Amino acid sequence: MGDVMPAEDAPLYEAVYPYPQGRSTAHRFTQQAVTLGYDGLVVLGAGQVDSSRCDVVDGAVLSGPDVASMSGGLHQVRAEHTVVLVEGGDHARNRFAVDHPAVDVLVGSIDDRMAVNHVIVRTARAHDVAIAVNLGPLMTADGGSLVRYLQRCRELIRLLQHEDAPYVITTAAHSHRQLRAPRDLTALASLVDIAPAWVTVGLQRWGRIIARNRRRQDAPAPGVTVEEDP
Repeated sequence: MGDVMPAEDAPLYEAVYPYPQGRSTAHRFTQQAVTLGYDGLVVLGAGQVDSSRCDVVDGAVLSGPDVASMSGGLHQVRAEHTVVLVEGGDHARNRFAVDHPAVDVLVGSIDDRMAVNHVIVRTARAHDVAIAVNLGPLMTADGGSLVRYLQRCRELIRLLQHEDAPYVITTAAHSHRQLRAPRDLTALASLVDIAPAWVTVGLQRWGRIIARNRRRQDAPAPGVTVEEDP
């Protein structure tokens, strides 16, 4: 997967945290996204947002005090949103996320140093759950925090490449000022020992997830027959 190439002309997306989780409105995020060259945004926790300037997709992040509470809410979140993310961090939460095909993306997977291993990544591949590679801390952390995050990020990327597992790229922006252009993210590739094309593929995968889920949403319910016009 280290040699993966981006699809020509495939749309570029990011996922962001607008108000009330973040500090910028969804509208401000969309304005910034268009300026930076994105084709669309997944807006997390903001409900339906209309925009004529780019494709705005509703998403939600499932989190909770424990795996049992998260499991109880997964079905409802899946039914209500186009893109579903699960907040991981420790091994149990990460395993819960990748075990469920109803989950689209696992985020925060490397908050604990030993929370991701080859079993987690292989299971993600088997269930087509993308694992988010968050490049945001590469621009905000410093000192020992940056060194530790670089180490964890590189380890995660090596696992993803070795297992040929799905992934997305994000900065987890909570303000429109934290959103970065695709070219800025590809410029960070050398810090984590990856090719710029690998970053582009991760931005494009958001679009693949969205297209897949929209097809599922538009599919007729079981037992329903769609009549063709004569």
